[in-house]
Amino acid sequence: MCARTHPGAQLIALVVFIIIKHTWKERTWPLFGGGAGGHIKKMIKTTILMVVAIIISIGVVESASAMIETKEWKKPTFVYGGGLNADEINQTAGIFEISRQDVVEAPITGEDYGKYLGTAPVDTSALISSVLVVKQNNISGVEVINKTPNNITQVTQLQYTNAAITAGITNARIYVGSIKQVTGTSALTGVYKAYAMNGENLESDRMEVAQVELETTNQIASSLDETDSVKLEQAIVDIKKDLADLKQQVGELATREDIERIINDALMQHQLQNVITTEQIDRLISLFERYQQTSAIDSTEVTEQLNNFANDISGRFDSFVQDAKDSGLWDRIVQFFQSIWESIMGLFGESNGVTESSIQEPTLTDPTEDLDQKTFESAAPQSDDQTDMGVEQPTADDQPIDGQDETIE
Repeated sequence: MCARTHPGAQLIALVVFIIIKHTWKERTWPLFGGGAGGHIKKMIKTTILMVVAIIISIGVVESASAMIETKEWKKPTFVYGGGLNADEINQTAGIFEISRQDVVEAPITGEDYGKYLGTAPVDTSALISSVLVVKQNNISGVEVINKTPNNITQVTQLQYTNAAITAGITNARIYVGSIKQVTGTSALTGVYKAYAMNGENLESDRMEVAQVELETTNQIASSLDETDSVKLEQAIVDIKKDLADLKQQVGELATREDIERIINDALMQHQLQNVITTEQIDRLISLFERYQQTSAIDSTEVTEQLNNFANDISGRFDSFVQDAKDSGLWDRIVQFFQSIWESIMGLFGESNGVTESSIQEPTLTDPTEDLDQKTFESAAPQSDDQTDMGVEQPTADDQPIDGQDETIE
């Protein structure tokens, strides 16, 4: 942790210096008399005083920095959609399994949406999705949990997490939920308000870029299957890290050509080069031109979070494959194919006199080697939202899904 100079540290050091010097003013040093000895005595006293003052000031700086970095919220913060009525707010609290007396709460309004995202205000009645934010030191990075995957149908947990990192969210567990089917694109606004309610104001440009990121990646993912949607989030992480590395190496921001090259390399790395269109690549270029203008590009904290996030994605997939082996899934698959083979053998053996020993059995390979990300996403617990990829991209905030009342509060 690098300690930054606290605004009052120098003043405190000066006051300490004066107080100690005053208390020593009348003391005598028998070792030294007048003349040169007196000068030496004065130099020693001054040096000691300065050292003491510096030590105290450093302690003040580090203590102040520690207080800033380890700030926890006393209570979880519940920010509910401003379009909900009283009964619906209580239902939403039930989704989050909270008592409203035990949390700090407030609605998210259309004015809030415009304030935090730098856009024109929207209709408060359109804001349905809600969030519960818990900030504690024992929470590493950002954790997003979708409590209603059947209702928040378009934005995935991975998309929320990636965008939250861009916005500057740290040490937070974010629960998102809705009592109605909505896309959930306004949920991050509730997170921003939760931070403001607890005296933490995030940087406006990072909040705005995070929302653009959420909408851009969500729009692109709507044309992909679940496997490629996850790969896209992995590519987004790589692009952010590569842009930061480039700036650190050359000391300046990437050109548009650099950004396009980095994007294409990341898409190829994750086998997405044939499924992402030219128009979508242009949108990504525009996004990252804005992204690198924010402080996120220089943040070691962001880099650390991105590394952990990338490891979490791949780690969960690897864990699922290993669990499949450990649980006996491999044995069941082998038995399944063996039973099919034996049935075929029986048919041919009866009609053609072919015996089992006369035909070489096929060699079965480990089926878990072919388990793709889609299989993992559909089977792993706490997976990404059950995304409805056919839902049209929202223009601002929560949108009702077909069949829902258009007056979304």
